[in-house]
Amino acid sequence: MEEEIGALVRKCAAQVFAGVMEGLDEWLLATRSEDLEVEGFRTKTLVTTFGELSLKRRLYKDKTTGEWRFLLDERLGLEKGARVSPKMRELAAELSVEVPFRRAAEILGKAVPHVSAMTVWNAAKEAGEKARAEGRELRERVFDQGVVPGGTRKAELLNIEADGVLVGAQKCGKKREEIKLGVAYEGKKAKGSRVGLVERRVVAGVTKDKEFWEETSAALGEHWDLSSVKGVLIGTDGAGWGRTGVEYFDKATYQLDKFHLKKAMREALGHDPEGYEAVAGALMSRDREKVVEALREAGRRVSGKKRQGIREFEVYVLGNWDGIMGNTESLGTIEGQVYHHLARRMKRQGARWTPEGADRMARLLAAKANGELSKYSTPSAPTSRPVSGMQMIASTENIDHLDRKAEEIGAWLRARVPALQGPYQGRGFIKHVLRQIVLATECSL
Repeated sequence: MEEEIGALVRKCAAQVFAGVMEGLDEWLLATRSEDLEVEGFRTKTLVTTFGELSLKRRLYKDKTTGEWRFLLDERLGLEKGARVSPKMRELAAELSVEVPFRRAAEILGKAVPHVSAMTVWNAAKEAGEKARAEGRELRERVFDQGVVPGGTRKAELLNIEADGVLVGAQKCGKKREEIKLGVAYEGKKAKGSRVGLVERRVVAGVTKDKEFWEETSAALGEHWDLSSVKGVLIGTDGAGWGRTGVEYFDKATYQLDKFHLKKAMREALGHDPEGYEAVAGALMSRDREKVVEALREAGRRVSGKKRQGIREFEVYVLGNWDGIMGNTESLGTIEGQVYHHLARRMKRQGARWTPEGADRMARLLAAKANGELSKYSTPSAPTSRPVSGMQMIASTENIDHLDRKAEEIGAWLRARVPALQGPYQGRGFIKHVLRQIVLATECSL
């Protein structure tokens, strides 16, 4: 019963919407510029939050410019070629960052028929393109045009952790694609049994090293007043692209992430408890010579791949010695941030991404983490101010038109529920339930 009544209500809503749109199209015809000439009608199929409907509207030609226009589309904020309503597109885009596109379509389809995985993908693509364009424009404005970012928040210390995550790739000639992630925060604060990040901001994308850090510094500069920050800590796993972050912030120092240091040490010395303890003690005392001596002593006790692993760990430690020496603050949040913001959505079994698709989704996930997803999922403002549906219904010029539409819908409803006129119309369920539904719908119209 719930499904059947819901379908009936959606069909009724679609007819009401069509009636309002017909009235609005009539009003636009009456108030149009003299330069616009009607060339006929065109019908487009539109997926809305109450289902799929056919929208009939007038096509105009501007006699001065020769431009073809749909005034109704412009008034509603429908972009050229749009097959999904703005609200439906917003819902699809926001659900796409939580589950795969096909699953998102299945969920939406339980309430709204005719939603395909391609509909969800297109909504996510449009939202992601907005995020990409904004990031590119911000970076160019700061680094090419020399505009100072307008951040106003003050902070004594800014922690920035960066890492890359590999996701399955397609259509690019390689098996994996790296997404860069940057997480900035002012400090840590206990939240019950957990520890949260204070004023966290996330930046992510599939970009080159220089472009990533330029965009990151510009984005953080839009939030914080970087000139007031007394110190910036850049924490990474030792990758070369991550270390270059110190070049983009004043008073920045590099730190090697302790998690990655311990992980590399376990891989190299996990088989040798004596060597592990000796190297760990030398690292804690920050004695470079003792670290080298302990590693080479451990290397003499093994051969083959194990010795090669110890040599590689020595190169890693010495290459990041400045990050170990300055490792006084406890950062170490990047692994959890990678999982929650990127891997949970993008590393699902069987998931494959083009470089462009991975970049778009990473940016949407970063926007979600920053509480700004609606800025990209909500469609762009229409070229002219849209008319409220209630304003349209209340417009005196269209009362007669909508009254006629209400009569049509009422007749349609009665035809759709023949039990109201049949031999059982006096029975309790029909008399007190079905009839009240139809009467309430007709009254609302």
